[in-house]
Amino acid sequence: MADFRLNEDNKKPFVPTIYQGEFENSTDVHRSSRNKSVQWADWELKDVMEFSENPGSETLIDEYSQTELEVDKQDPFSLIDTVVQAAVETSSLASRSSFSPSLVTCTTMDEDEERQAAISDLITHLEDTAALLREHLRPSGERDTGVEDMDSFEQTTFLLKYQIVLVLFTQLVSILVLSLFDHLTHIKVRDTEYHILTIACGSILQILNMLLVSFATAVLSRQMLKYKVEGSLMAQTYLATVITFGGLYFMIYRIEPSSWEFGSSNKIEDNIAIGQYIQLLYLSVSAATLCGAANIQPNAWYVTLILCFQSLINFVYFASILAQTIGNYHSYTVQVRRSSSLRSLKGKS
Repeated sequence: MADFRLNEDNKKPFVPTIYQGEFENSTDVHRSSRNKSVQWADWELKDVMEFSENPGSETLIDEYSQTELEVDKQDPFSLIDTVVQAAVETSSLASRSSFSPSLVTCTTMDEDEERQAAISDLITHLEDTAALLREHLRPSGERDTGVEDMDSFEQTTFLLKYQIVLVLFTQLVSILVLSLFDHLTHIKVRDTEYHILTIACGSILQILNMLLVSFATAVLSRQMLKYKVEGSLMAQTYLATVITFGGLYFMIYRIEPSSWEFGSSNKIEDNIAIGQYIQLLYLSVSAATLCGAANIQPNAWYVTLILCFQSLINFVYFASILAQTIGNYHSYTVQVRRSSSLRSLKGKS
């Protein structure tokens, strides 16, 4: 050990006496401590050494990062939030450490990029683990409520599993009724009671189809908000929307033929009801796929608004189905859970 003595006359310290063995030991200790802390800057060491003691919590210390985590025994969510917060702080440390001159180990840009990539992977795994733990460590009361909601949700969507069948059935009935009317009259009668009756029946069926598709869209929107999207429901709703809008255009044409403008070579009035429906179904498919139909144009303003509304709705469906088919669904759900975890942390802070 070094012996420090104070001179009583001039109050100046003597030069400390250090023995040979003590000098070697102190050199080794200094060297080992320097090697251990070579990756830390001064401001990093200050953050690492500062910690508070809480008697109601346990302390977990990682021997590699020297980061202190406080875990509350009563609330396991504190561990999850602390893990995610530590990951975010690690990211900020990595961004600042790239400009720190004390990082002797990172001598090249390649090593720095590898270190940044490793830290990013660590943050990703920590956030994924935190999201999964938060999902599985819910209180029992919240789990029971979620189970009840899921049961009622399954009962609701059970009726929507056959929506494409119901839509096709109503369209078929509407076409058959109007075809029967055209066959029985043999002339273009527009003001008879039979014509009014058939138009009323077809309009009621189309309204029922619109209500069914609207309800399916609302359920699908709820699933998207809760991150539980069913691919079959999305595909059925997309097809049902196309068929329903085709039937709506067909009924508008039967009520007011002048609301549509067809090409000169297209004699839609000479066709029977099934032919007229197919022509307007082609318009609905063109609007749903964003291709457009040049030979069929709306004349009335309300028909134009309906066509624009269908284009917007089907664009959302088309983009969602394309993302579900081509994109990695697992990666999509992980990103949603990660953003939800970060939003919850920001809300608590």
